[in-house]
Amino acid sequence: MYKLFKKELSHLDPEVQWELQKIEGYSLNEIAISPFALQKADELFITNSIVGILPITKYRKKEFNTTVASDLIGKLNAAARLT
Repeated sequence: MYKLFKKELSHLDPEVQWELQKIEGYSLNEIAISPFALQKADELFITNSIVGILPITKYRKKEFNTTVASDLIGKLNAAARLT
């Protein structure tokens, strides 16, 4: 189960947040996260209303994959087509 952090998604439109909560295999949690914890993460991405989901491929010296971000982009685009 992947965890998405609500605090990072709080600026999104409430409908988009609702769609994210419904995506199977993901859960939303709100927690404080330190720069050290960011470096321990498997994957990072940021969101905004201009670019949507933007994967972070490198933070400090660690490189990240984009598997989850790509999956979310696909699922959100599919959900947007259905509405």
